[in-house]
Amino acid sequence: MPKTFLATLASATLLITACSPSESTEADTSPAEETTAQSASATSSPTPTKTVHQLGDTVERPQDGSVTAYEYRVVDDVADHRIGAIDVEVCVGNGDPSTGAYVTTEFWSAVSDDHRRYGPASTLWGNDEIAPILSSETDVSWGDCIRGWVVTDATDDSNVTQVRYFNSQSEDPNDEEIIWEVS
Repeated sequence: MPKTFLATLASATLLITACSPSESTEADTSPAEETTAQSASATSSPTPTKTVHQLGDTVERPQDGSVTAYEYRVVDDVADHRIGAIDVEVCVGNGDPSTGAYVTTEFWSAVSDDHRRYGPASTLWGNDEIAPILSSETDVSWGDCIRGWVVTDATDDSNVTQVRYFNSQSEDPNDEEIIWEVS
């Protein structure tokens, strides 16, 4: 009888010991450890990739608007400066006719292979190859389209691989940057 009692006691002790660590682990987990575990699982989930468009692709915008990047090139301006230029078209959607609309070049940039961004140039010089050059802000009518060149400070050695449009003044939380691949 003592052997049977001892065997039963040993089995019960083993069973209790085997269950104890998992129960105490759950009970002893601190909120910081839970947050770390949740962060690790959140970072391991795949991040969404952005759609990259080809030059010439038109991308729809809110209220029936659209943007298109047709071409990117580097040219000499009349002062013999090397400049980057993006041939763009912006169609302003349907808005409130009692308010004015305008197109700005500040939302456009050229992006190099080392992730440098070249925004619109602060000084605009003329060039016969790239005309018309868009001014920094142009008044347009609602529902109107305007096409022209956005001049950037990028040069031949900038290794531009993408053209970027991002409306930083948009109130739409779903408004994302638009990328065109420069080949």
